Amino acid sequence: MSKFSPRFLIVSLGNPLPEYSSLHSAGHFALNGLPKVLRQPSLQSGKIGKLACVVSHGSKYTLVQSPTFMNVSGPFVANAWKEMLKQHDAASLSLVVLHDELEKTLGRAALVAWDRSPRGHNGIKSVKKVLREEKYPQSPLSWKRTGEDKWGDESVERINSEHLVSEA
Repeated sequence: MSKFSPRFLIVSLGNPLPEYSSLHSAGHFALNGLPKVLRQPSLQSGKIGKLACVVSHGSKYTLVQSPTFMNVSGPFVANAWKEMLKQHDAASLSLVVLHDELEKTLGRAALVAWDRSPRGHNGIKSVKKVLREEKYPQSPLSWKRTGEDKWGDESVERINSEHLVSEA
């Protein structure tokens, strides 16, 4: 009997960097900090899911920055997932999707159930449309909304010092 060894594919959603360094790409910015925290190789140019992207392969985590635009990221995430399934036991493999979230306090991250509503998030809708699996965690990363109850240009606002959250 082999020892259970969990493995994680962590994919960030956002628009391609550095051209689109906006709040809408919060998932990419969070992913950039994970190699240090997880003590694994830094992100480098590579290929996964049939596309060139930024990736870090560690013993437990594979970190991938989706190279596609947020709203059409589903096919890339599905291809990355299928590639991982070819290399690892499906029973030990988990998918985590990092993305922005308007509804939470700036700088907060949370793990939420995959079956939660996408809350209008077109990137998550795209991923869910292609991956019909029942349960994957998603980790929405929050940023400050400037308007009352309207969706506006906040998601394309450039990242600046007001958006940065220091480590505790």
